[in-house]
Amino acid sequence: MSLLDVEGLELGLRTPEGGTVPLVEDVSFSLEAGRMFALVGESGCGKSVTAAAIGGLLPGSIVQTGGRIRWGGGNAVRRGEGIAYVFQDPGECLDPVFTVGSQIAESLRMRGSRRERREEMERLLRRVGFAEPGRVLASYPHQLSGGQQQRAMLAMALAARPRLLVADEPTTALDVTVQAKILRLLAELQREAGLGVLLITHNLGVVAEVADEVAVMYAGRIVEAGPVRTVLRRPEHPYPAALLRALPRLDAVRGDELADIPGVVPPPGRRGPGCAFAPRCARAAAVCRECVPPWRTAADGRGVACHHAGGVES
Repeated sequence: MSLLDVEGLELGLRTPEGGTVPLVEDVSFSLEAGRMFALVGESGCGKSVTAAAIGGLLPGSIVQTGGRIRWGGGNAVRRGEGIAYVFQDPGECLDPVFTVGSQIAESLRMRGSRRERREEMERLLRRVGFAEPGRVLASYPHQLSGGQQQRAMLAMALAARPRLLVADEPTTALDVTVQAKILRLLAELQREAGLGVLLITHNLGVVAEVADEVAVMYAGRIVEAGPVRTVLRRPEHPYPAALLRALPRLDAVRGDELADIPGVVPPPGRRGPGCAFAPRCARAAAVCRECVPPWRTAADGRGVACHHAGGVES
């Protein structure tokens, strides 16, 4: 049984007239315990709002208009139980007027004695890489570097003993060296604790390094999904293929420009009747502009929504 099942999720932005503008449409995926599932796409594709819906963290302006979110066959996920979040900017998520220790202690309030809680906090901080946990517990967030703040956020998340960890762009604000350390730590924690991890990112390099499965989102829909190696080695949809071409390469000729994707992600309410990627796609035909591509499942375990699936190369 899957740890998390998202089935046909639909999210909409409330309008003053009482209606909704579609933000996320027909999003489905499953996540098993001990596995890492990545949602990938440019800003505005619907990744973070999907993650927020899973934990019941949607703002009042956004409403779930369809689909189901199930956890282990039940509805605990709808109440936010057993889920912990790690966000992209720990400096904004940590309260600046409280010490790190007091903030981690919030997740341990009902467990054991004060001494036992202190020992547990120190254990968690050592596990995420702090050699001097006592100093960190007494520190305020501004006294830690960005990488240290993110490690403290991980310790805080683990203190809740979650079954599902949602990591929303957890390395975006960090330099490349610190990014690599945080990603390795996240993968280690996932394996050791048997966590299911939902990773939200725009970086396919990150996905290739740590994720097991990937779903690529564009304009509120999943356009391709499957095992990471299958999707990244030979994407069938033009969008993930274009994202891969835009990655810097070690064998690139000096002076060559990086490939880009012309245009921008269409905002909600302006996506048109067909494939939302059609205005940016070199392969777009009349059918692409008129009809939403059907979801097709291939023998290699991937799914893809493209009228031209089968002829796209990275």
